[in-house]
Amino acid sequence: MREVKDMENFLIQAAYDEKAVETESAREITASGVPLVIPAEYLGMERMEGDPEDAEIYGFNGEESDGVAFFSLIPREDALPFGDVDSVIENVHEILEETQGLIRVGSGSTASGRPFIYTIIKNVTEEGVLQYTLTLQIALEDRALNVQGFFNETGDGKKRERAVYSLRRILSEPWAADPYDPTFTRGRLMTQAERSAWDRDYPTHALSEARKLVKCLVEKN
Repeated sequence: MREVKDMENFLIQAAYDEKAVETESAREITASGVPLVIPAEYLGMERMEGDPEDAEIYGFNGEESDGVAFFSLIPREDALPFGDVDSVIENVHEILEETQGLIRVGSGSTASGRPFIYTIIKNVTEEGVLQYTLTLQIALEDRALNVQGFFNETGDGKKRERAVYSLRRILSEPWAADPYDPTFTRGRLMTQAERSAWDRDYPTHALSEARKLVKCLVEKN
């Protein structure tokens, strides 16, 4: 497990619970020279072996999930094509493995008018842990801010899936399907339980946390 780097904010992490998640509390940081607003429970984390050397690392440890996000700068030409959601969906479909599934591709402008684009992909690790990977990029002048996030189920993280699955008989659509192409059937397809409508009921679920980071980065930066 990663260790907290900025211990002066440790009390924020200690107070982290569902009530805190429902608030829109945030904190200001500077990552790779870029001023940013991120969720308040994200603390600076110690670097581990294999981490990218040029990235700044923030994360959290919750009861139902944990997450870590790497912030770095990349050449703008290396970023995903801003505004071209269709091509990103097509490319993701081409590279998905059997243990993965596409959850979301989104694009638009941040509160300050900067173009952004992101993907959320789920993956079942070799240890059987359900993980959601976020790639979010925000356009700067000649570069792009690259945010790579990993969100893991911990504790009883599967209670969301169990609860929604119990309602499957009254759901009018298939339990699992690709969100963009109903003919795409490879891999771990997105389930009804992974729809954003359930995030409010399960705010500390790993996928809810991934979407929360996107919301904060887009609406507060």
